[in-house]
Amino acid sequence: MEKFRILSGDKTLKTLLPQNSKIANPRIINASQTIQKGDICIENIHATYIHTKSAIQDSLTGKGERTLVLNDEAHHLMSPSDMALKKWKEFLLEPKYGFKFIVNLSGTCYIGDDYFPDVIRRFSLRDSIEAKFVKSIRYVAEDTSGSEDEKFQKIYDNHVENKTTKYRKVKPITILITKDISACKKLTNKLTVFLATREKISKEKAAKKILIVTSANEHKDNIPVLKKVDSKDNPIEWITSVSMLSEGWDVKNVFQIVPHEERAFNSKLLIAQVLGRGLRIPEIYKGSQPIVTVFNHDKWSSSIKHLVDEVLEIEKRIHSYPIDKKEDYNFGLYSIDYKRIEEEVEYPQSEPYELLKKGYIVYSSQVAEAEKSTIYVKAISGEKDEKSTLVEFNMHPLDEVAHDIYTRLLLYDQEAGTDYSEIFSEDIVATIIRKSLQ
Repeated sequence: MEKFRILSGDKTLKTLLPQNSKIANPRIINASQTIQKGDICIENIHATYIHTKSAIQDSLTGKGERTLVLNDEAHHLMSPSDMALKKWKEFLLEPKYGFKFIVNLSGTCYIGDDYFPDVIRRFSLRDSIEAKFVKSIRYVAEDTSGSEDEKFQKIYDNHVENKTTKYRKVKPITILITKDISACKKLTNKLTVFLATREKISKEKAAKKILIVTSANEHKDNIPVLKKVDSKDNPIEWITSVSMLSEGWDVKNVFQIVPHEERAFNSKLLIAQVLGRGLRIPEIYKGSQPIVTVFNHDKWSSSIKHLVDEVLEIEKRIHSYPIDKKEDYNFGLYSIDYKRIEEEVEYPQSEPYELLKKGYIVYSSQVAEAEKSTIYVKAISGEKDEKSTLVEFNMHPLDEVAHDIYTRLLLYDQEAGTDYSEIFSEDIVATIIRKSLQ
């Protein structure tokens, strides 16, 4: 409502109206008021049915022929998932209103992977990027992350680089996207522990840097907070969210998006929605073109590349034409009959505890930290760049490891009826580890 009131008073827009306009100053209302000639009525579909259904019916019965209906986020109407949306679709098609002019608007014109068949005007994501109206996109092509902790370190390294070097004029934000609310809660807890350890702060301080946004009742108070996260005074630097929460965000400082699971990033609709969360350019960087990094898992990069390329309209053309046939290409296939013969074999039992007869095992050397690289590819241009991150590995004290191994032996003995824990006491395990390290 606020945006439309500002627009209705905009001098530039007013001067564009012809001198003989019948309505030079449209009234901005919501559906709780009677809609009159020349009004612009803005309303949320769900609010319409909860509070104000009668006002809309009374105002528009028999007047559909001279009413223009604009549906925003119209991809929801193509496959409505809740009753309010289904009712709205029925309302639009109701003969007693007789609507003739219905225009659907969407930034993500997909039903799953299928593009809308009836688009009359299109300004694609590719057009937007090339016109520098939105950020450019780069995503992971190759990565060697061996664990979740290593992946977190690389994501954190990107975040710090955005914060201290690339986009220090604003407060850069990283968004992590999960498939559902349960996964989002788990990820938020893991991220809290990681930040607390990495930045050597308390879990309470780390938690204040993260905003979890889901449709769960316990998180509903977090949604209004999104309006303030771009402010440098706001402590939030990380947002964890569910892929289905795609509309209504106006956060401009997003410079990294992390689809945490493939299911959060595996259809054109989801990709378009997720990318849409990070494409707005902050005012201070208007005129230049910042880049948003999508830190996806490299194992999905081939399937994601195919989908991202389609969303961004990066095409490969295949030409087909007849060729002269030179020889016969058909050939015979023969079935092989495999007969299985089972044979019992007795293996002699090895001496017990043979493995640790020498009192040590051979370890491979390990460093405390190492440079690990990630290769990114830039959407549209296909340019590749390599980024190295100094990854720290978790180290554990010898006594802690000895205790852990002894506990496992003890549990195994209880289940299997063996006596490993009696033969290998905690002190003996510690001695073996010490010799092995030497």
